[in-house]
Amino acid sequence: MLGVLVHPQSRPHALTVCKARGVEASVGAVHAALERDDVLAAGIARLLLWTDPAPLPAVGEVARSWDLYVRAWRPGKPHRNRWDACYAQAMDALVGELST
Repeated sequence: MLGVLVHPQSRPHALTVCKARGVEASVGAVHAALERDDVLAAGIARLLLWTDPAPLPAVGEVARSWDLYVRAWRPGKPHRNRWDACYAQAMDALVGELST
């Protein structure tokens, strides 16, 4: 997940985000800070999406969204059996935000 610290396209941006958030630009420091720093987490997530070679899945493409999640975030214990319900919950929240 923290390949953004070494990827040639994302490294300069990752270093900028780390500096702005006051986090050492090392895998250990960034990983530890992700739990408590939502801005850092959002910046790293954006860089992960930016450096992924595949196009973003369209809204509603649940299986392609799962593929992106596994490819970009490389979770240690992925739970495909929970993905569809979590995706539906996120879509419900999005619809709620758009209707207000």
